[in-house]
Formats: sequence, C-alpha cells, structure tokens
Amino acid sequence: MISRRDLIKTGMAAGAAISIPSLLRAQTSPSTDQTVRMVIDNLSVFDPVVTTADSTYTHAFAVYDTLFGTDSQFAPHPQMVGKWDVSD
Repeated sequence: MISRRDLIKTGMAAGAAISIPSLLRAQTSPSTDQTVRMVIDNLSVFDPVVTTADSTYTHAFAVYDTLFGTDSQFAPHPQMVGKWDVSD
C-alpha cells in the first residue's frame, strides 16, 4: 500500500517533470526583428505629466522636468527635447 507521503512525492515529481518543457521553452531568446506600434488615443498634450489629479500634478512638477514648456503666450517651446518632428 502507498503511503500518503509517497503519493505526494510522486505527484510533485510528476508535476515537476511536466513543467520542465515549458521552462525550457521560456528560455529561448525572443525575435529581435519585430516592431510594436501602439496608439491609444489622439495626442492632446505634449507632456506626459499632465493630469487632473492635483496631488499627482504637484508631485510631477516637483520631481520631473517637462519635455515642452509654454511661454507667456502659451506657445510651446522645447525644454528637454533637442529635436523633434511630427509624423502623419
């Protein structure tokens, strides 16, 4: 008769043996010739820090510099960006 302890050991060994092929498959290197392009929505602001939450807004401006700033006429000008272009 098989004891409960031997049954558990056998089950764990079988589970480990079944999972080995999936572990080996996970270690293959991914293909490097893929491009991912993603657009969630139309761009409404140039600054990723812009938010409606006051605490996030205050923290973001205290910690992060912005990519673009605005002058007294609210015209955008680069702050951290050296060069940029707009694609269609």
